[in-house]
Amino acid sequence: MCCPLLPAGPAMARCWAGLWARAAWAKGRFVLGGPARAGDLRRASGAARAGAHWLYTREHYAVRESLRKIIDKDINPFVDKWEEEGQFPAHKIFKILGQAGFLGVNKPTEYGGMGLDFSYSIAVAEELGNIRCGGVPMAIGVQTDMATPALTRFGSDELKREFLVPTIAGDVVACLGVSEPGAGSDVASIKTTAVRKGDDYVINGGKMWITSGCQADWMCLLANSSEGPPHQNKSLICLPLKLPARTKNDGLKLQPGQFRLEIGKNFRTVRVINCLGRL
Repeated sequence: MCCPLLPAGPAMARCWAGLWARAAWAKGRFVLGGPARAGDLRRASGAARAGAHWLYTREHYAVRESLRKIIDKDINPFVDKWEEEGQFPAHKIFKILGQAGFLGVNKPTEYGGMGLDFSYSIAVAEELGNIRCGGVPMAIGVQTDMATPALTRFGSDELKREFLVPTIAGDVVACLGVSEPGAGSDVASIKTTAVRKGDDYVINGGKMWITSGCQADWMCLLANSSEGPPHQNKSLICLPLKLPARTKNDGLKLQPGQFRLEIGKNFRTVRVINCLGRL
């Protein structure tokens, strides 16, 4: 979301995944305070298996230590300031996280991700709980595990190159567009439409409670793309947001960090190939 004004707590952060240590070690991004070497990795893994923790190895603790350094240096010292301003610098923070590998933990290596197992997601999620607010880890979770999973699984190579690669790198901010003024948890009731006109979709509607919405560069948008039954007529579409007259953000602050975005009538067209698939 746009700002970090949500209750803090490790429990919220534990919901999110992020998997990445082995590939990060191989790329020399971290290893308990220094660049990784193949021998270091083998020795750490062997030593860890003899440890007391039922899940974590030294690699897991190295991941947490690397993330904690970012949290202590680039996030926690500024939380109070961001609270006062009502917004945190998502592009700046995500670029730092992306360079360290934390935005592509469970994503394919060919698109810049780490492609690691789920146990590393637990380590990362636990460490995110040390951020002294809830909004920043929530925004990180949207970037890694809400806006991008469908793109990763169903998107074409072209879409992944256009949207997934820069999202993993931290060059762009992503958001998920599902909730609307009249449809929150009742997803089947959304009213936003995507009407096909030749090779394009014309999108009309409005989204609300959009985490990272006012800073996002693109949205994984859920829209009604046909006239069929409400549980069978929807599509996910990669919707660029940084475009002329793209959306209306009327500045209505609904809850801390949550803003309403309106997609106006006859909003510019979006390519049909941006569709990730029908639900």
